[in-house]
Amino acid sequence: FGFGGINAHVVLEEWLPQQTEETGIALGDAPEDKADPPPVAVVGADAWYGPWDTLRKFQEYVLGGGESHAPASPQHWWGAAQSAWYRREELLQR
Repeated sequence: FGFGGINAHVVLEEWLPQQTEETGIALGDAPEDKADPPPVAVVGADAWYGPWDTLRKFQEYVLGGGESHAPASPQHWWGAAQSAWYRREELLQR
Protein backbone atom coordinates (compact mmCIF):
# COMPACT_ATOMS: atom_id res chain seq x y z
CA PHE A 1 0.00 0.00 0.00
CA GLY A 2 1.08 3.56 -0.36
CA PHE A 3 0.21 6.81 1.34
CA GLY A 4 1.38 10.38 0.83
CA GLY A 5 3.86 9.40 -1.86
CA ILE A 6 5.36 6.73 0.40
CA ASN A 7 5.30 3.13 -0.75
CA ALA A 8 5.20 0.81 2.26
CA HIS A 9 4.84 -2.95 2.30
CA VAL A 10 3.92 -5.02 5.34
CA VAL A 11 3.34 -8.76 5.44
CA LEU A 12 1.94 -10.24 8.63
CA GLU A 13 1.37 -13.92 9.23
CA GLU A 14 0.27 -15.72 12.37
CA TRP A 15 2.16 -18.86 13.35
CA LEU A 16 -0.13 -21.51 14.72
CA PRO A 17 1.50 -24.48 16.45
CA GLN A 18 0.46 -27.94 15.31
CA GLN A 19 -2.67 -28.97 17.19
CA THR A 20 -2.37 -32.46 18.68
CA GLU A 21 -5.94 -32.98 19.88
CA GLU A 22 -9.36 -31.52 19.31
CA THR A 23 -10.87 -29.61 22.21
CA GLY A 24 -14.40 -29.40 20.86
CA ILE A 25 -14.53 -25.66 21.57
CA ALA A 26 -15.27 -23.35 18.67
CA LEU A 27 -12.82 -20.48 18.28
CA GLY A 28 -15.56 -17.94 18.89
CA ASP A 29 -16.38 -19.63 22.21
CA ALA A 30 -12.82 -19.71 23.52
CA PRO A 31 -12.41 -18.16 26.97
CA GLU A 32 -10.37 -14.97 27.19
CA ASP A 33 -6.75 -15.76 28.08
CA LYS A 34 -5.37 -13.47 30.78
CA ALA A 35 -1.85 -14.95 30.61
CA ASP A 36 1.09 -13.16 29.03
CA PRO A 37 0.84 -13.10 25.24
CA PRO A 38 3.21 -15.38 23.36
CA PRO A 39 6.49 -13.86 22.18
CA VAL A 40 6.67 -12.33 18.71
CA ALA A 41 9.55 -13.00 16.33
CA VAL A 42 10.51 -10.42 13.70
CA VAL A 43 12.07 -12.59 11.02
CA GLY A 44 12.70 -9.99 8.37
CA ALA A 45 12.98 -6.25 8.00
CA ASP A 46 14.27 -3.85 5.39
CA ALA A 47 14.32 -0.12 4.83
CA TRP A 48 14.96 2.44 2.14
CA TYR A 49 14.95 6.03 3.30
CA GLY A 50 16.32 8.37 0.66
CA PRO A 51 20.00 7.58 0.13
CA TRP A 52 20.04 4.88 2.84
CA ASP A 53 18.95 1.88 0.79
CA THR A 54 19.38 -0.83 3.43
CA LEU A 55 18.20 -1.22 7.00
CA ARG A 56 21.84 -1.38 8.17
CA LYS A 57 22.74 1.96 6.50
CA PHE A 58 19.65 3.59 7.98
CA GLN A 59 20.44 2.24 11.46
CA GLU A 60 24.01 3.48 11.24
CA TYR A 61 22.85 6.94 10.18
CA VAL A 62 20.13 7.23 12.83
CA LEU A 63 22.26 5.80 15.66
CA GLY A 64 25.27 7.92 14.71
CA GLY A 65 28.37 7.40 12.67
CA GLY A 66 26.66 6.69 9.37
CA GLU A 67 27.14 8.61 6.15
CA SER A 68 25.32 11.95 6.08
CA HIS A 69 23.54 13.50 3.07
CA ALA A 70 22.15 16.95 2.40
CA PRO A 71 18.36 17.01 2.07
CA ALA A 72 16.80 17.38 -1.35
CA SER A 73 15.91 20.88 -2.46
CA PRO A 74 12.22 21.76 -1.87
CA GLN A 75 11.77 22.01 -5.66
CA HIS A 76 12.17 18.19 -5.72
CA TRP A 77 9.46 17.54 -3.11
CA TRP A 78 6.69 16.17 -5.31
CA GLY A 79 3.32 17.62 -4.31
CA ALA A 80 4.64 19.31 -1.17
CA ALA A 81 4.01 22.84 -2.45
CA GLN A 82 0.25 22.22 -2.25
CA SER A 83 0.35 21.29 1.45
CA ALA A 84 -0.54 23.68 4.26
CA TRP A 85 2.69 23.08 6.21
CA TYR A 86 4.77 23.91 3.14
CA ARG A 87 3.02 27.25 2.68
CA ARG A 88 3.02 27.94 6.43
CA GLU A 89 6.79 27.39 6.63
CA GLU A 90 7.25 29.66 3.61
CA LEU A 91 9.43 27.09 1.89
CA LEU A 92 8.60 28.55 -1.51
CA GLN A 93 11.05 31.39 -0.82
CA ARG A 94 13.94 29.06 0.03
